[in-house]
Amino acid sequence: MSEFNLGDLGELVALGLLAGDDVTCVLMDGRAVLMEALLLSQAGRMPSLDEGVALITSHWASTAEFTLQSQQRLGQLVAHFSQRSQKMGVAAWDDSITPGLCESFVRSLTTDGKAPSVSLQHLRRSALRAAFRTGRSLAFWLGDPTIDLTLDARSQCHTRPMTDDENTLLQMFAVADDYWDTRQPSAIALGQATLRTSEIPLSCIDHVDDEKNPTRIWTPGAGRTLPRYCYLTPWGQGVVKGRIASLRKAGATGSTPLAYEGHNPAGASGQASSCQAIGDVMARAGLSREADLHPHSVVARAGRIIYEETSDIEETARRLGCKSLDRAAEMIQLNWRDEA
Repeated sequence: MSEFNLGDLGELVALGLLAGDDVTCVLMDGRAVLMEALLLSQAGRMPSLDEGVALITSHWASTAEFTLQSQQRLGQLVAHFSQRSQKMGVAAWDDSITPGLCESFVRSLTTDGKAPSVSLQHLRRSALRAAFRTGRSLAFWLGDPTIDLTLDARSQCHTRPMTDDENTLLQMFAVADDYWDTRQPSAIALGQATLRTSEIPLSCIDHVDDEKNPTRIWTPGAGRTLPRYCYLTPWGQGVVKGRIASLRKAGATGSTPLAYEGHNPAGASGQASSCQAIGDVMARAGLSREADLHPHSVVARAGRIIYEETSDIEETARRLGCKSLDRAAEMIQLNWRDEA
């Protein structure tokens, strides 16, 4: 028996998100989310729009895939979608949520009556994709009505840094069938730590500072990059820890690569394997259709974060392993000579 009314909770969460409030204090824990979703499934009832928002955002709060900022930002957009859809006569998470309904939300005017920027359209679409992905994992939703929704590129660059919302989608879709300890999530975790696709296949268990609590990994460098320590993100720490445990259970040694299963990690096949691992996840997340996004965008985002935290292009270049400041600036799309 449920200890609370999901409908009341849904309304409370939705109103809080719309107001921009921090609703984490009223969100359910992971077990309660799964239980509520199971009860709905057993009752043969689809959740109302507000109930779905509560289930989705509660699940986000219980996982390591989302930062608090991403939870609030994407959650507010999903709540806006719910509110707008209700005004258009949609009552529940069912077949009433069509591709046309999603596109009309993504392209809808802002609160001040202006056309949405390309970046805002992408952010709205990311929020919906994240919501539908979570709905599928909670078994109250099937498919993705935004799968064929094509938007203009966010930039005119050949390769740009991945944005926070895109990174969140990448992490969500990195885990296939609930297997966290596979090669693909590990490749992304290493990319987030600034390793290039040529360095990823060279990374072994012995390169990690602590198998039980990994925080950084040593890379000997490759090609145009220098040897250095690379720092794992909180999400990446969990992925690498799980990957090492899985490899050790299978009889791996310290020289076993973390994200490569071939026979020539230093060769072209090693880099191709890393590109494919990241590219496959990007495809599942719907990011492979973006002309300015490539596997290299994962590292570019990491570099951009370093620069935003330090305001120091030299430190950024050092942590990226770049041999020149110009190369580091090019990677993170920074005109550093003008900003210096």
